[in-house]
Amino acid sequence: MPEDLKSIYTGVVVAVWVALMFIVLGVTYLTLFICSQTRYKQKRGLPRASYIASTIAIIATFLFLGLMGFSASAMNYVNPWLMIVLVWILWTGAMFHHFRQVTETTKLYFPLSSPPDEHREEELSDFDGEKPKEKKKSKMDWTYKGIKLWIVTESRKYVHSIRNGTKRRWKTMIVVNLILLAISFVIGGLTMDTCFCIEPVEITTRFSRLFSPDPCEARPICHAYFTLAENPTTEIIANFQSSREPTRGWIDYRIEGTSTWNTAETTFFRAAMTEVTRWVHWSDISQLEPGTVYEFRFNFRNLESDQDETSDIYKTRTIPSSGNVTFLSGGDMSSNDRGNFLSRMGASHSPHFAVVAGDVGYANGFIECYRRWDKWLNDWENYMKTPEGYQIIMTLGIGNHEAGGDFDRPRSGTPFYFEYFPQSFGWQRYHPNQRPSYHAHNIANHTLLLMLDSGVVTSMLGEQFDWMQSRLANAQHLPNRITAYHYPLFPSVTRWGGIPQSTRDVWSSEFSRSNVTVAFENHYHVFKKTKAVDTDGVDAVDGVVYLGDGAWGTDGALIPIDRSSWWMESADPRSHVFLVTANEKMLLAEARDVNNEAFDTYVKYH
Repeated sequence: MPEDLKSIYTGVVVAVWVALMFIVLGVTYLTLFICSQTRYKQKRGLPRASYIASTIAIIATFLFLGLMGFSASAMNYVNPWLMIVLVWILWTGAMFHHFRQVTETTKLYFPLSSPPDEHREEELSDFDGEKPKEKKKSKMDWTYKGIKLWIVTESRKYVHSIRNGTKRRWKTMIVVNLILLAISFVIGGLTMDTCFCIEPVEITTRFSRLFSPDPCEARPICHAYFTLAENPTTEIIANFQSSREPTRGWIDYRIEGTSTWNTAETTFFRAAMTEVTRWVHWSDISQLEPGTVYEFRFNFRNLESDQDETSDIYKTRTIPSSGNVTFLSGGDMSSNDRGNFLSRMGASHSPHFAVVAGDVGYANGFIECYRRWDKWLNDWENYMKTPEGYQIIMTLGIGNHEAGGDFDRPRSGTPFYFEYFPQSFGWQRYHPNQRPSYHAHNIANHTLLLMLDSGVVTSMLGEQFDWMQSRLANAQHLPNRITAYHYPLFPSVTRWGGIPQSTRDVWSSEFSRSNVTVAFENHYHVFKKTKAVDTDGVDAVDGVVYLGDGAWGTDGALIPIDRSSWWMESADPRSHVFLVTANEKMLLAEARDVNNEAFDTYVKYH
C-alpha cells in the first residue's frame, strides 16, 4: 500500500472534478449546436422553454461543480483559496453563458405579437435577428474540402455571441461578477476547515465552531485521565490538558485517606491545533502500592498570570498483584447514547481498566476534528467511572478512524491519537508521534496483554512481529496471554477485504504456537465468536478463540455477517462490550449488551 493514501484521495477528487468540468463544457457545446440547428416554426413557446431549461441545467451543473470543489478544499484535498478562485471562474463562465443566451434569444425569436403567417420554415442564419431572403454563407462558416467544420463554426458563433452579450450588458455583468466573487468567498469561508465525523455523523466547519464554546476555554485544566502503564500494579501514566500556556506542570498524588502529597513533574507540549491553544501534560508515576486507591491533583503554573492552576481531586486505583482482575474490552466506540449507555453499564461492574482497540473517537484523522476528541474525553470522564467514584484507566489500540485510512497510514496523518495517549514509560525526550503503536501490559502475576497494530500505522510483519514473538515467548509461564487489535484475522464479514491471507497465516500460527488464551478483534460492528481455530482449520487443543468484532455502541443491524465461514461459531448484530475476569486459574469473557445481559460467554480454565 502507498505510504499516504490521502494522495490517492486527492488525485481521485481532482480527476473527477476535471472530468465533470469537461462534461459540462461538452453539454454546453451540444446544447448550443442543437439550438443553432433548430428550425423555429409556429411553436412559439418551445424556444423560450428550451432556453430556460438549458440555462437552468448548465448553471445548476456549474453550481454543483463549485460546491464539490468547496467540499474538496474543505477537506484539505485542494488549497481553499485556489478553489475559491477556480469556482469563481466557473461561475463567471456560467454568467457569460447566461447573458449570451439572453442576447441570442432577444435577437433570434420572433415577437410573440407577430401573426402566425409571418413564421416561415427558413433556417435562421448568424445571430443577426433578421430573416434572410436567401441563404448566404456566414463569415464564420469554415469548410475544409467541402466538409463543414460545424464544431469550429459553432464555437466561433458561441464566442461571437458572448462578445455581443458583453457589449450590450457589460455594466450588469460587472455587478454580477462582483456578486459571484463575493458569494465564492462567503461559501469558501463557511466551508473552510470542515470536520466530518461519524458515529454519530457530525459535520462542523471553522465558522460553525465559532458558535460552540471550546470545552477547555472555561476552565484552565480539563480532560484529566489515566492510561495503562506496562506494569500497572505499581505504575500509572497520569494525563491532563490545559488551555493556558504553562511554565511548569506537576501532579500531586497520595494514597486515599492519607495527608501527605507526593509530587511528579509533567512533560508538556502544545497540541497540533490551529484554532485553539491546547497544552498536553503527562507524567510517568511509579513505585505505587498494588491494589491501592490513589488521589490525584493536577497543577500547572500559568505563564500569563504567573499563578498556579489546580484541578479537582480524581481517584483511581492500581491493579492488584494477584487474584481477580476485571476489565472491559471492545472497539468501534460510538459517542451516541447507546455507546455512552454501554460505558455506564460496563463501569457499573467496577473494572480495573478498559481496552478500546481502535476506532475510538471516529475523528477520521482530521486535525479539524479536535472537538470530537474533546467530547470523547468528556464522555470518558463522565461515564467511565466506577460506583465507588474511581476513574477507569484506559489502554487504546489504533484503528482506521484514528488514522484517516485503512492500512500503512503515515504518523503525520494521525493527529491526537499519539499526542493524547502515552501508553508506555520513557518517551519524554521524543516527539509524541514517535510513540509506538503497539505496547505490552503485565496484568497482576497471571496475565500478559498485548495491544497490537493490525497494519494501520505499523506493518504487521517485521519489527512488530519480532517484538510480539519475543513477548509471547517470555510469557509462557503466565496462565493468560491476551492480544487485542483492530482488524480481525478471522472476520465476521468476508466480502469487504481486510488483512491479507498470508499475513493472517503468520499471525494466527504464532498465536497458536504461543498458546494465546484469547484474541480480541474489532472493526465490523457486530458480535462474533469463533471456534478454537488454527491456521488450517478447527483445532480444539491448540486452536485460539477470536472474539469481536467491535460494537461499543455502533449499530450492526445492516452488516452482512458471513455465518458460513468455517471459523464462525456464533454471531449477533447487537451492540456489546466484553466484561473480562482473569486470575491464575481461568479467564472468563462475557459479551454484555445494553440491557446488561450476558448473551454469550467464553471461559478458559488452566
